Amino acid sequence: MTHVTGFAKVVSGEPLELEDSVAISVLFANGAMGTLNGGSWGPSVMNGPEYSKEMYSFLRYGFSVWGEKGAIHVDMQGGLGGNIIKDLQYEGPVQPIPTTRLTHRTNHPLLVQRWEAKLPPADRMGVMIQESLDYIRGNGPPPIANDAGLKMLKFQHAVYKATETGETQQLL
Repeated sequence: MTHVTGFAKVVSGEPLELEDSVAISVLFANGAMGTLNGGSWGPSVMNGPEYSKEMYSFLRYGFSVWGEKGAIHVDMQGGLGGNIIKDLQYEGPVQPIPTTRLTHRTNHPLLVQRWEAKLPPADRMGVMIQESLDYIRGNGPPPIANDAGLKMLKFQHAVYKATETGETQQLL
């Protein structure tokens, strides 16, 4: 990722120290673009009598990446599973283009192939905590490499800066 812009804020009105909603757009070095969106409910909803797993399933968050040859879309559906869709363009068989006085050529029409899969439900936080504890005890690798963690922190702080300033941030 080379640039990021967007918003990360507390919009629920709850006295939270961490954002409960994000809307982020990124630009990649190869020209591809992506979006990430997510949200949550504050403690008053999560601990309320009407809260249920079914309500949780309606919290939509996920990401999409668009590039020169297609797109990938992931809908995480509140950690209850979700969908991943990949649309890739490819060239179809040669089709003649009407001849003009200046040119005579053929064209390969672009077609789209779709691939879809269901993501299993996951307790991502529980997995991360368990892998972290295993690493601390010397029973496995760290759940994330140091350089990847540092990149994530730089990305996160760039999102916060974009939220504060309203300006796209360049990632170094």
